[in-house]
Amino acid sequence: MYIAFVQLYPRWIMQRQFHKQPGAHGPRTLMFDGTGAHWRWNGGTGDVEWRNYIRWVEGKNQFLFYTSPGCFNILPKRALNSDQLAELRDTLKQNVSVAK
Repeated sequence: MYIAFVQLYPRWIMQRQFHKQPGAHGPRTLMFDGTGAHWRWNGGTGDVEWRNYIRWVEGKNQFLFYTSPGCFNILPKRALNSDQLAELRDTLKQNVSVAK
């Protein structure tokens, strides 16, 4: 019973939070420029200057952009073609330190 609880409870909490957060639903767009990242979604926007990103991490399927040790934005790689991936890596290397 304990093992089932430990494995299922976090998943249930995440789903519950997602369903109660309208801003997490629907498409998002992301644009990078000389000042930073500009996020747009149905019902909101967010602009983050480069100096506010403390690091970025590239995973197998996504990029994570950290604004604090425990807070990050996610960009799935499936949203980018190979040219965009290369351009994104270059932009991030120029503006944000990479995680070690």
